[in-house]
Order: sequence, then structure tokens, then C-alpha cells
Amino acid sequence: MPNSNYALRTNGSEHGAVYTSLSLVQFMLDAAGYLSSLNLSNTKVLEPAAGDGVFLMQIIDRLHISSRKFNFSFEAALLNIKSYELDANVAQRLRATIQSYCLSKGYTVTRKVLQQVVVCEDFLLPDVPEPEQRYDIIVGNPPYIRHEQIPEKQRLSYRKLYNTFRHRSDIYIAFYEKSLRQLTDNGRLCFVCSNRWMKTKYGEGLRRLIAKMYSIDVIIDIDDRSAFDQDVDAYASVTLISNRKDAHNHFYYERIEDLGDLDPAKVAGKSGSNIFKKPKDSNWHIGEMRSFDLLDSYKGIEAQGYKIGIGVATGSDKTFINKYLPVEESLKLPIITAREIKNGEITWVGQYILNPYGQAGNLIDLEQYPLAKSYLNEHAAVLRERHTAKKSSDNSWYKTIDRIYPELTTKPKLLIPDMKRDGLFPIDEGKLYPHHNVYYITHPQVDQLKILGALLTSDFCKEQINLVSVKMRGGFARWQSQNLRRILLPDIGSFTKSVRLQLIAAYDMKDIALINKLIDKQVTRNLTSKTLQSCHTGLDPVSSQ
Repeated sequence: MPNSNYALRTNGSEHGAVYTSLSLVQFMLDAAGYLSSLNLSNTKVLEPAAGDGVFLMQIIDRLHISSRKFNFSFEAALLNIKSYELDANVAQRLRATIQSYCLSKGYTVTRKVLQQVVVCEDFLLPDVPEPEQRYDIIVGNPPYIRHEQIPEKQRLSYRKLYNTFRHRSDIYIAFYEKSLRQLTDNGRLCFVCSNRWMKTKYGEGLRRLIAKMYSIDVIIDIDDRSAFDQDVDAYASVTLISNRKDAHNHFYYERIEDLGDLDPAKVAGKSGSNIFKKPKDSNWHIGEMRSFDLLDSYKGIEAQGYKIGIGVATGSDKTFINKYLPVEESLKLPIITAREIKNGEITWVGQYILNPYGQAGNLIDLEQYPLAKSYLNEHAAVLRERHTAKKSSDNSWYKTIDRIYPELTTKPKLLIPDMKRDGLFPIDEGKLYPHHNVYYITHPQVDQLKILGALLTSDFCKEQINLVSVKMRGGFARWQSQNLRRILLPDIGSFTKSVRLQLIAAYDMKDIALINKLIDKQVTRNLTSKTLQSCHTGLDPVSSQ
């Protein structure tokens, strides 16, 4: 039996498992329609990542209750259930748990049956399912493994097998695709996992596949880490998807603060303000703006004359960034990191970055810079081990991952730390170069940056960034460039001189309450929270009728 692992969890445990709370498991089985009050004798169920068996044991218990109610053979129906577990030791423990459960109910289950119920294999291999491997219900919590943590051999195999496994996909993307393929006609899949795939580039293929080939029934975002038995980096989302030929155009969406708010009856009713039109393609972030007449005059940031960028990544900050770089002064640029931006203030600690690029953007000739040559040669072993150096020619081993543009240092720019909770975004009037965890927005006029800074600080914009951004541990939204580009703003050019001056003054005074008051007067008065939410999830609100 195979016992290799997908990868290691951050807590040292194996293959990226994050275990699910019992209350959430029960809700998901209810939502998927696996109810002990129904005759489950012929319902085929799959759990593709069994882990500790919290889903599987609930499935088996419901099957047993159903067998008593409808008088069918529990032992025979048990073979309609299949789960996969990659770790041989975990699989063996799970089989023992099932055996103990069955014995407690008066049944003796053979080893062969246990091995059929708990399969110790990589669920993602082989790719093509046999006809008898179709399932009416597929439910579970697929493993969370970031792309770079998946062993290269498996990563290459999954890329060949799964069209949606692209870019820097987390492994659960492949779990979604494989599971969707294995649904029977009208079969239902219910997964809980990080909601990143609904908002990131790597989830684009999966979003497109679901929008084109399947029917979304339910999406519930859970702003509560109690969904799992350990902290995860992003918030969870429950998705219920069906393989329906009569694909409907509406589904239920809700964001809840606590697991106690989960209500299967409310979801089953599919009525009220929580019903939305399903997206037509991979764009689940911003809906079709032309369908919202209220937003015709609203624009993105870059459409209003600003430029959004991200600071430099070096691949070896310890080498390239220091207060006392022993290199030629012309190669040193003052650099600002996210840690030096707090409460809307810049507290530069005096660090510099070594710029290895010349005026034309080419790497400098080290022979012309003896101090830099000596310093870089001291760190050559480390620099040559970086991925960016290995994939390049030997004479470019001392480049940074991103090219450095010295002229950016002198440009006025709004500085935006990747993760930020409160306070204004400060303006560097042209002294510092941004580090890679700092995003920036440039404009020739500082006053225009102050107006934009006020807008971005407003509740109106924060609500939008919370809708399009993956939330990180602690409730932080990520102010990344792709999220900034999705924010919609009133046309700043249409603001009166008086409004512009008031916004500039409010920004200078760091008066967020005044900023919100001013912005509330500028945004469309009947642009409700529900409409905003719709624009940034691709979900058009529809009448409950």
C-alpha cells in the first residue's frame, strides 16, 4: 500500500490535512441531501480525502439509521461508500474505527470490505474514472497544499491530468476537478475549503469549468476559523455544486460570522435577498457593470490616471538590503518595507537596497564597481542558489528577481502595505523605493494621491477590498495590486474643487470620520451593500420571486 504523502502541513503533520468541525460536517451532509430520513440504500457516496474520518463516520452512521428505518441490508449498502486516504497508517486506523462502529451495532465487516470503503491511494491518480466509479454525492474537505509545497513529481503529473491545475494552484483545485468528473447525472458535490480559488488567478480555470458545465447551488463564506480544528491562512467557503442537465440560473449565497448561523432550512428554501444569478464565466469578482446603471460613471483606479505597482523582490534580502551596504553610493537606493509603515506613518529605519542595474536596465559590469564586486562575490554562493539565478545565464547570478527602476524612487507615491487593518495610506513624496510587500500608486500630483488615499481609507472602499480579497489570519484583507484594480470609485475628475480640497484636508488631518462623511455624499446614494457585494462576486441579486 502506498504511504507517500502529498506534503507536510505547517504544523508538521502529514499531507496538508485540516480537519473539519462536526457541526459543519453535519450541515454539509444535510445540504448535499444525504439524510438518514431518506432511503440511502442505493446512494453512492465518495469522500476523497478521509483524514480523521469525521465525514466518513457521519456518512456511515446516517446509512445505518436509514437501513433500520427502511429495512435494507446495512452491510450490502456499506459498499456504496468509498473514501480515499493517502497515508497507510491513517487509513488503517480509520478502518479499525469503522470496524469498531459496526461491531457496536451488531455487524461483522470483513477486511476486504473495509479496504473497499477506505482506499489507500492517491485520489488524484489515475485520472479517468470507470463507469462504476460515479457517485451521487461527493463531500469533504480536500487537503490544503500550496503549489510550491507539492512534490515536483506529483505536481507535474497533476498538471498533465487536470486542465484547471494551472499557475500556482493549491492541490484542492485538482480535487475539485477530479470530483466533479465523478458525479452522476444530478449528483452533488459539497466541499469546504479556503475561498482563495474564487478570487485568485490560479482558480480561474476551475471557476470557468463550474460556470460552464455545472450548477452552483450554494456558496457560504464563513468568517470563523472554528470551521476547522486549527488556524488556516484564509477563510473557509462551503460550495454545493450539482451536475444538473436542467442547469438553473440562481443560487444561494451568504456570508456568516459564526458556524452557529448555519441553517440548512434557510439554504434549502433558496429565497429572499440571498438569491443570486450565477456567473457566466471565470470572472466571479466583478459582475457585468453595464447591468448596473447606477455604476456607469464608476471607474477603476488606473482608469483615472493613476498607476498601480508592486515593490521589488530580491530573492535574498539579507544580501541586497542593509543599513551599511559596502558598495558604491551610486548603487544604493533607500528602501521602505511594510514593517516601516504603521498607522498611516512612514518610519524609515535607514535601510538601502543594492541596485545591480544600470541606466539602460542591464546588469552593471562588476569590473567597473570594485566595491560591489567584492561584496557580491562574498555572497555568491547564496545568490547562485536562488531560482532566478539558476534559470538565467551564469553572468547574471547577481540580479534581483525584479528589475529595479531607480526613477521610481523620486516619484510621489501612495504606499500600501500588503496587509493592513486601520489607518491611512501614507504618501512618499519621492524619497524611497518600495520593497516587495509594499504596493504603490503613483501620480504626478501629490494632491491627487491624497484624494485617492482618502477614498481608499473610506468604508466604501474597505467594503470592496473585503469582498474581492482573500482574508488572512486575524481578519486582514490583502491590498494586492489585483485587488486594488477591482475597486470601483466615483469619477474623481467630477468632484468639485470644494470637495477635492475637503478630502485633501481630511487626509492631512487623518480624520477618517470626516473622510467617510465626505465620501458618503459622493457615492451613489442607493448603491447598497448588497449591490456592492454583487459587483465583486459576480453574483447579480435577483428578486426572491
